[in-house]
Amino acid sequence: CAIPEHSFLRNAKTGSLLDDAPLINGVGLIILVVFLVPGTIYGVLSGEIKNTKDLGSMIADSLGSMGSFIVIVFFAAQLLAFLEWSNLGVIAAVKGAKLLQHQNGIVLIIGIII
Repeated sequence: CAIPEHSFLRNAKTGSLLDDAPLINGVGLIILVVFLVPGTIYGVLSGEIKNTKDLGSMIADSLGSMGSFIVIVFFAAQLLAFLEWSNLGVIAAVKGAKLLQHQNGIVLIIGIII
């Protein structure tokens, strides 16, 4: 691996890159900086961004179409959190598995087709 074993980007206790590591926790910020800084510099140098209002309106325009997606993701996250809290997901999976085990092949094939 390219990241040293005792790097500050790894989890201090386990040495893992994935489990609660600063690298994974900060990847959103890293991506933001990698795209926002060069994009802003290009916009200023090309004359597209003349002041901070231009930058703000560009960001608002690009995020304006994301409103419905954000609402859907919010409610999906609420549903998943409720299913995890209530264990209804596990119960439905176990009951569904038992139901599928007791079906014959033709019913399962028709179910997949439908």
